[in-house]
Amino acid sequence: MTKTGVVGKSQGGCPGWVKLLLVGSLMLNVLVIGVIAGHQMRDKDDKSGNRQVDWILRLVPEDRRDFTKAHFRDIREPLKSLRTERRQHLTQIVTAIRTEPFTADNLNKILTARRDAGSETRSLVHDRLVVLITEFSPDERAYFAKGLEERIANMQRRRSGN
Repeated sequence: MTKTGVVGKSQGGCPGWVKLLLVGSLMLNVLVIGVIAGHQMRDKDDKSGNRQVDWILRLVPEDRRDFTKAHFRDIREPLKSLRTERRQHLTQIVTAIRTEPFTADNLNKILTARRDAGSETRSLVHDRLVVLITEFSPDERAYFAKGLEERIANMQRRRSGN
């Protein structure tokens, strides 16, 4: 028996089960971090850098994803440039709103430029999507349509709160 009256516990130390619990907790944390990192790395490979292209990739049959990525690859840089431009517009909008004297024309020009960059992005993706779908077989088009139908239904459910 020790000074504390507890058998098997050294003075100032902690019980063995606490050490085991701490090691177990650490191992679990490392496992969770590994799973999350692996998941993000895998998802990164399936992403194009453009939300519209990413949702198209999710609707394409698995065996046509590489083909689809290649199909959109040559518009990747223009899409990236337009995204950067749209981000810059956000700070310009804030500046225009704060500028004294405020002018509606200045704000309108920036908002129009941002809208136009968004329209150009959608137009690039739109044109590529039409060509892509044209190159699909009837079965691939049916697969894409079914996925799109499910996506639309999910969006409607989320908007309605169900």
